[in-house]
Amino acid sequence: MELREQFLNILESQGAKIQKVKNGGKVVHKVNGSLLYITFSKNLGDESEGKYFLQVSQKKLEQFLSRDKNLFVLLICGDLDNTFVIPVDEFLNMVKDYEVAADGNWKINISGKREILKINEYYEVRLGKNKYYISNYKNKFEILKAKEKIVKGIISAIQSLQDSKLKGVIEKPRTPVPTTYRIELGRSEGVMFNCDRVIALSESGSGSQFERVMMLFLKYLGFEIDEATSGKPGELDIVCLSPIKIGIECRSTERRVGADIIDELKRHLRRYEMRNSHPKNSFKGLIICADITDQFIEDALTEKVFSLKVSSFVKLLQLSVICPVSPYEFQNFFNEYGSIDQVVLSFISDKQRSMKLREDVLNILAQKARPLNYYEIRTLLENQGWNVEDTEKELNKVLTELSSPLINAIRVANDEYEYIKSLKIEDEGTIQELQGILK
Repeated sequence: MELREQFLNILESQGAKIQKVKNGGKVVHKVNGSLLYITFSKNLGDESEGKYFLQVSQKKLEQFLSRDKNLFVLLICGDLDNTFVIPVDEFLNMVKDYEVAADGNWKINISGKREILKINEYYEVRLGKNKYYISNYKNKFEILKAKEKIVKGIISAIQSLQDSKLKGVIEKPRTPVPTTYRIELGRSEGVMFNCDRVIALSESGSGSQFERVMMLFLKYLGFEIDEATSGKPGELDIVCLSPIKIGIECRSTERRVGADIIDELKRHLRRYEMRNSHPKNSFKGLIICADITDQFIEDALTEKVFSLKVSSFVKLLQLSVICPVSPYEFQNFFNEYGSIDQVVLSFISDKQRSMKLREDVLNILAQKARPLNYYEIRTLLENQGWNVEDTEKELNKVLTELSSPLINAIRVANDEYEYIKSLKIEDEGTIQELQGILK
C-alpha cells in the first residue's frame, strides 16, 4: 500500500471525513473542510541522511487554490511520521522563484539529516538556488481543520504504526538518539557555566577567549560553525552556517561599543559571502558585546544589522540548561534590525512559562503508576495553582506536542497519557572545553 493511501486510511480510522474531489485524482482530497494535496517519496538516501524526491503539479495546485483557500500541501518523506504539513500560501512563497519543469510539476528535493552535535534533526527543501528549512512543518496536523481528538488520534495512530514496524527487528542495542526538540523531565545538568565569568570575559579586553566562548556556546545550542574560518585575522569572529546563516563580530571591552564595528562587520560579511559563493546578504550580521552606544543603535537600523548584549545571551544560555533551545528558534529574533535584546528576553519569558506547564504535566504523569486522562491531568494542574481556564488551549497544545512522534515524551492510548522516560546525549567535548575556560 502506498504512503498516501496509508495516510488516508489512518485519517479515516480516526473519524476524519474524507470526500472525493472532482478532478482531484489521487493527489487532492477533502478532509474535514480542508483540501489536502498529498505527494510522497521513499527514502533514497540512508539512515543518517534521508533523500526524498517529490513533485507538485502547478496547474492542479492553482486550480484548487482558486476554489478553496483552505488548501495544504502534504509532503510525506519515507514514513508517515515524516509528514510535512505546509499551508499553500507558504508553499507558493517557497516556489515563487523556482521554474516549473517541462511536465508542469515543481520538482522538490528534500534532505533530512541527523547531526551528532547536540543531536539536531533538520529537513531542508532545495528549490533551484534557494533552500528552505521545513522542520517546523513536520507532523503539524493541528493546523488542519479537524477536531482536537482527531488530531491526537492521527498522531497516536502514526506512532503505533511506526512502533509495530520495529517489533521483532533484531539489531545491536543502541542508545536512543533524541532530537533538539525532545522535552525531558526535570533539569538537565548541561553546561554548568559561571554566568558572572561570561560577563566578565565580555568586559575584560580578552577578545580571542571571549570569541571562543561565544562560538562554543553556539555549537552547544546546535549551530554548525565554520571553525576553519571563524576568528582568523581579517575574518568574522564566528560564522554560523546552519540552520541559520549568521556572521558575528564579538567585542570584549569595558566601554560601550560604538558604530565603527558595524563597518567592520559588513566588510567581513561581504568578503566571506563572495569568497564562498554565497548570495549577497544571505548572512545576517550580528554583534555581541556588553553594551552599545546610542549612535550604534541608530546606525544598526540604517545599516540593517543586529546586536545582542552578553547579559541577554547569558539568560538564553541559562534557559538552555533547563530545556532545549533549538537554533531554528533564533529565526524569530531577526525580524527587526537593531537591538534584539527585548525580543530575546520576551522569548525567554514565554518559554519559561511554557516549559513550566510542560514540566508540571510530565511530573504529574511520572509520579502516577497508571496513565491519566485529560480531565485527571487538568484537575491535578488546578490543584497546583494553574488557572486551567486561562491555559486550556495551551494545555491541549502541550499534550499534542508531548505525544507527537517528533517529541515522543508521553504515550497516548485510549485517550489516556503516560510518561516515557528518555535519555539525553550531550556533546561532551564542547562542554568540557567550556567548563575549562569558565571555571
